Amino acid sequence: MKKLNSKKQNFYFTDVFKRLNFNNFRKAFHILSLCTVFFLSSSFLFSETEADTDILMNGKWYNDEYSFNFYKNNTFKSYYTSGARTGELKGNFKIKGNKIFLSKINSKGKYEDYFVKNKESIFLFKEDLKNPKSTRYLTNADGTIVLWNDKSFVPAGTKVAVGSENISCIAMGNELSSTTDNVRIRKGPGIDYDYMQFTYKDVKNNEVKTFGSVLAGTNIRILAKTSDKMKVNQWYNNWYYVEYKEPLDNFIVYKTAWMFGEFINVAENKERHISIEYPENEDAIYGGYDLVVEGTVTGAPVKMIIQIKNSYGNVISEEEIQDYNQEEGTFQYVLSKNDTLFIGSNTCNIISVYSDKKRVSKQVTFYLHESEGEMAKPVIYLYPEKKMNVKVEVKPENGISVSIPEYNSGWNVSADTDGNIINLSDNKTYLYLFWESENYPSMEMKTGFVVEKEKLKEFFEEKLKIMGLNEKEISDFTEFWIPELNKKPYYMIYFFTSKQMEKYAPLKVTPRPDTVIRVFFDSKGLDAPVTIKPQKLRSVKRKGFTVVEWGGMRY
Repeated sequence: MKKLNSKKQNFYFTDVFKRLNFNNFRKAFHILSLCTVFFLSSSFLFSETEADTDILMNGKWYNDEYSFNFYKNNTFKSYYTSGARTGELKGNFKIKGNKIFLSKINSKGKYEDYFVKNKESIFLFKEDLKNPKSTRYLTNADGTIVLWNDKSFVPAGTKVAVGSENISCIAMGNELSSTTDNVRIRKGPGIDYDYMQFTYKDVKNNEVKTFGSVLAGTNIRILAKTSDKMKVNQWYNNWYYVEYKEPLDNFIVYKTAWMFGEFINVAENKERHISIEYPENEDAIYGGYDLVVEGTVTGAPVKMIIQIKNSYGNVISEEEIQDYNQEEGTFQYVLSKNDTLFIGSNTCNIISVYSDKKRVSKQVTFYLHESEGEMAKPVIYLYPEKKMNVKVEVKPENGISVSIPEYNSGWNVSADTDGNIINLSDNKTYLYLFWESENYPSMEMKTGFVVEKEKLKEFFEEKLKIMGLNEKEISDFTEFWIPELNKKPYYMIYFFTSKQMEKYAPLKVTPRPDTVIRVFFDSKGLDAPVTIKPQKLRSVKRKGFTVVEWGGMRY
């Protein structure tokens, strides 16, 4: 947004009032108060609640020009308080319903006797639970003066419904703030609402000017913000309901409007952090041709960038992250070992770019290791509900290197309810169908389990039961795999998902089974335990014609 070429855009309210003489102050106060009351009458539905002395004595009643204190002996004291106390008024009061009758005793100093026409004036006590500024206030009889109660200001964080549209908002505690850029003001929280002109005094030549936006650096009071953030162009932020000041002739008036939060000096806009959830710094990653970098970011940046640096710290690639959810503050980027990464040290630098052009960055260094193995001893059990002929086809990416019985173009077998399998080509009986495939990279383990070598049998018995294997299948599994996992004191274990198995080794069984359980794991030997996010395993219940397969990666 273009800024006006002005060194100081804020006008000085105290100086303005110092230049006012006593006789024209009444006019200034009428203008100021009428504007404030217009905000109240047009935006809120208030009730006329009965007042009493305890209510009036509870706190101070004031605006930027006047303050009132009420006492138990039915007297009051008021000060003219614009910038400093320059005048004092004392008097008596009495209460009838929601009306407070004021009568003057004496006054001194520079004080405008606006409240006591014919030595008596009437205040009305109002209570408005929907007001985002203060729930209690006083107005004079014709509604041109408003005095706020300092004990009734709405606490920051309170849920409020603002305006005739009952816009869901959160009160901000009358927070003092300022604009960080020229920003338009609107009649409602959204770009579909009409925008308003902003009037300011140019301090260089003392001229009053009008501009289409509130100027950068203008002081404002934040009354409330929308409960939800909204998308405006490339930004994602709350709309704020604010109170600001404008000059009128030689005086100052108060106005309210909506501003988009991207250009307001609020705490939310200063919370700018990046968290890289994966990979972690100094991670050692084995195998996997693709690596997914993912994390979270705060402050709703307009753009996310990823840089890859080599071991010397040189940037070898830089791309904008397309998979960035500004509303949720999440990002994800897939790095390919073939195109971007290389074996050894890699540094990933994530950069968030904000609307004010400022940047925040976070980087991690990780190490890639090549590791190939074979899909070892996957075995397939068949449990039809009645004896039947079954065709089984499995198509691993690198083909089948070993199979029992001979695979050919698929197994054509007869299976019974006890799981006995007769291969139709050689008429031999088998307990399961066996296959292997070579030259597969190890999985990228973002989740999993770290298990002591001595506890592997107990671990597999527990997890395999959750995933649906029966006692015989679990026994077959541990009998084969426990002796294989004996080289390191700890092992990191990861179980393939069904989706991953279908990617690396699609399985087709005809006729189609009712239940398919495929358990396949990868492992990495460790010299010491490490921390990893626990993997969530899916529990499967058997029903009808059931096919079970288990296997793992062997290096």
